[in-house]
Amino acid sequence: MTAPRSVRRGLACLALAGLTWGTTGAAVDVVYRSSDFGPAAVSFWRFLAGVALLLAARALRPARPAARARQPLRRRVPLFAGTGLAAAESRLGSGS
Repeated sequence: MTAPRSVRRGLACLALAGLTWGTTGAAVDVVYRSSDFGPAAVSFWRFLAGVALLLAARALRPARPAARARQPLRRRVPLFAGTGLAAAESRLGSGS
């Protein structure tokens, strides 16, 4: 018995998230050693790269057949939380 497509897709997303989470420390270490970027600059560029990747993923996603009604606030909270966490990381990472 094979897993449904949505389960396989979810597991692939989790594996990709784990891979990127696990290699971030090494990548940032290389950036620190090879450039004069400080914590705030690294945080800014990480945020900008993340936004670019999310926009690219959204553009490659198949179009939905019909327009949906506006989602309730509880469905949009992760977006606000993610933006707040990125701002906090930038502020705390800069040593200010």
